[in-house]
Amino acid sequence: MPAPARREGSSLVSRLNASVQLQQPNSLLRLDKYFRSADLLVRQADQYRRQRNEEQLYVMLMRLVSLVVETIPSHAGFDKADARYGALRRLCLSVAMPELERLKVGLHLKDRTEQLAGDSEPLFSVRKEPGTVRMAWGNPDEVRWGEGLLAPAPEESAFGLPPSSLVPLPDLSGLVSVKEASQAALERHAILPADAYSTGEPAPPRSSNPLGDRSLRLGPQEVEVFTRPPPATPLRPEDTCCLPPPVPASSTVQAPQQGSGVAEIKRRQSLRDVHVSVRLMDEFLRYAAHNTRRGVETCGILAGRLTADDSTFTITTLIIPKQEGTSDTVQALNEEDIFEVQDSRGLYPLGWIHTHPTQTCFLSSVDVHTHCGYQTMLEEAVAVVMAPRDASKKVGIFRLSTPGGLALVQKCPQRGFHAHGPTATKQPLYEFCGHVYLNPRAEFEVLDLR
Repeated sequence: MPAPARREGSSLVSRLNASVQLQQPNSLLRLDKYFRSADLLVRQADQYRRQRNEEQLYVMLMRLVSLVVETIPSHAGFDKADARYGALRRLCLSVAMPELERLKVGLHLKDRTEQLAGDSEPLFSVRKEPGTVRMAWGNPDEVRWGEGLLAPAPEESAFGLPPSSLVPLPDLSGLVSVKEASQAALERHAILPADAYSTGEPAPPRSSNPLGDRSLRLGPQEVEVFTRPPPATPLRPEDTCCLPPPVPASSTVQAPQQGSGVAEIKRRQSLRDVHVSVRLMDEFLRYAAHNTRRGVETCGILAGRLTADDSTFTITTLIIPKQEGTSDTVQALNEEDIFEVQDSRGLYPLGWIHTHPTQTCFLSSVDVHTHCGYQTMLEEAVAVVMAPRDASKKVGIFRLSTPGGLALVQKCPQRGFHAHGPTATKQPLYEFCGHVYLNPRAEFEVLDLR
């Protein structure tokens, strides 16, 4: 987890404080998301405390206090008598704040010692394991793309025969043209689910479903789906939020040059690394094979563990939830079951993965709102898109830009397909991740809840 290089006159504590960004209150986002974010901060602080990692412990406690003292009380749905808030407030007063004061003394002493010794090692430096490669997009050879498109899924086979007895079909992917998201598909996208967001106004009536029994429910954590009439005039390309970000020259995201406003924002960010095995992506595509052959989207939930001594998250669990999908949308059902699995195993919600069976690799207007819930709970959460028919990039690993993109999506009050304006920070709405590494040694398990 890189941190700003030492600047003349800057202290260790001031640099740590700079990495703690105030989470602006947003009453459109359900208050439960902020309470869950606080619970995750408490868990991370406990791990860093056991590892005696004072720098990261200080950052987690600062974020916790800011969330409890500044963000949550400013939410429109805040109730001072809420037992959850009372417990967090007591924790901050009795544990977090006194511990922060003690940590400041130790960090100032450590900083002074390092200055005298001439130690300029960056904060939160991590040890990269052999074979670990940073990735934001690409076409990993380890993923069996042809099998994912044309072969039976692992848990079932045509005519009840075992997969080993089936004759492999030729790869016809080169004959299939890749198409962008259709206007009709985008018009069916619902952006703000009634369960995850609240405006105090009655929801518009649900439209008729052109797919019959297939529910147009759109993604993990989203429950209700509404549509609205398409725009009267065609949208300009710069007005829509559904365009992919510019593809970098390589899969490694380069740090912006110093001096610009966006560069300063990037410099202040302190995302911890996320490690994932490419075999997990291959396994997910196998589970999604049946839907992929039919052109139906599939989703999975990514969860994992934190290694506190080097501040690295590793995706160790792929959860396949009960879900409903269409050619353009997918929804994970029974969110409570997903949270129960994560909490019972001590896992962190590290994002989600889903397929675009017939389209290119990008985040749609639905996807950015789905991912907003994950990234609000944990900054490092990622959105992995697998597009088997996209010749240029079959895998993309995305996140909302911070603070610009995340703040814009959090405050978006509209339902139905619509365009997003520019972010206040001049950042793109979302971007390729620069903190994700393919790690061949990252072990994982699959939990199928269907």
